[in-house]
Amino acid sequence: MSQYQECMTKAMKAMPKGLSRQERGNLFCIEAKICSGKAKNKEEAATICANRPAPTPKASKKKSAGVGNINALVSCLLPKINQVEDLDSETLKGFLVDCVSVSAVKDEKPKSKEKFIKKCFKENSSTGTLEVPMQEAAKLRKLCVAKYKEMQ
Repeated sequence: MSQYQECMTKAMKAMPKGLSRQERGNLFCIEAKICSGKAKNKEEAATICANRPAPTPKASKKKSAGVGNINALVSCLLPKINQVEDLDSETLKGFLVDCVSVSAVKDEKPKSKEKFIKKCFKENSSTGTLEVPMQEAAKLRKLCVAKYKEMQ
C-alpha cells in the first residue's frame, strides 16, 4: 500500500465518532493535506482547507412531483372539457383531480425485460410468487412476454 494510503487509513481510523458531515469533511481534508505533504502541520492544513472552494451540490435524482404522464392527462381531460359548454374553474378543477391519478400511471417501458417478467409473474401467478408449477410457468412466461411486447 502506498505511503499516502497508509497515512489516510490511520487518520480515518483515529477520527472521532459522532461528527457532522461537514466536520468529517473538514478533518478529512486536513488529514489529506498532511498525508500528501501539501501541509506540514494541522494549522497549515486547516488554512488550506478553509480557503478551498465549497463543493458544488450534486443535481438531485428525485423526480419532481409533477402530474406524471402528460399525454395521459391530456387524453383524459380533452373529452371531458369538450362535453362542457361553459367551463368554470370548479368544473376544471374536478376534471383535473380525476385525471391526475390517471396520468400518474406510467406507460413507459420498464427498465429491463427480466424485471418486467418477474413482476408480471408475481402479479399473475396462482401463488403470488415466482415459484409455480412448470405448466403454469410456461403459460405465464408467454403471457408476460406478450405484455412486454405490447408496451414497446
